[in-house]
Amino acid sequence: MFQRDGTITARSNYRPPNWKEWPRAGVYHHLIPYQVLRDLWNRMTQIGMTDHRNLYLQQVAQASPAGNPMPIGEFLDASSKNLANENRFDFLEIAVVWQAYNMAVGPKHRPALPDPPQGEFDHVSVIPVHVQRVYRLREVSRQMSDFLAASEGGKVTPRADQRLGDTIEGLGDMTHYGIITPQDVNWYGLPRRMWIQMSANDRQTFDQYMNQSGIATLDKEDSERQETQQYAQAALESLVRDGQIVPPPGFTDSES
Repeated sequence: MFQRDGTITARSNYRPPNWKEWPRAGVYHHLIPYQVLRDLWNRMTQIGMTDHRNLYLQQVAQASPAGNPMPIGEFLDASSKNLANENRFDFLEIAVVWQAYNMAVGPKHRPALPDPPQGEFDHVSVIPVHVQRVYRLREVSRQMSDFLAASEGGKVTPRADQRLGDTIEGLGDMTHYGIITPQDVNWYGLPRRMWIQMSANDRQTFDQYMNQSGIATLDKEDSERQETQQYAQAALESLVRDGQIVPPPGFTDSES
């Protein structure tokens, strides 16, 4: 819930409804860090950058699931008392820090690739169709972080103001993107050439097989990640028959 001054002070536990949950140990991973999105919103609010906040809300609202109420005008006109007590603004808070275009779904405990340091961009390895988006998001994340550093004292130069406006306006080019699904991220650290040569069905089958193996649910120490990558590569090689993945006996592709 928003605070009286319109800021967000705690990590939101909301999961946007109408987003397809991934079963077993799947979670949403932010590419642009949650902390950057939250701190950017709070800085714009504290400095009183109303135009930028309005534009930001207009942009991210487009990336929210259909049917979620987005009373942007009411929010901007609301009193501090109403901001802190009205649940009708909850979906706006979700939109500020949870955007589909900025999400990749994968194991809760990353089996082969460690989480990035807190506050740093999560440059996941994705199939070619998502590469341009990931690079664009990395640039947006850098621009947002640059603004936070430049405005730390509460003052914003005209140049920083203009750059932030351009960054926010550019988000409109990405609002049509959906969440990056687990099989489109190389969570298990396979050799990239081997991984991207797999068909979409094979990547999905392999991801489900690894989930069923239980390896995706383990919380890995750094020393174990290399072993996990080796296990994944060996598992993939054992499943391939005539250039396609052939699931072993007893395997089910059910996601339930």
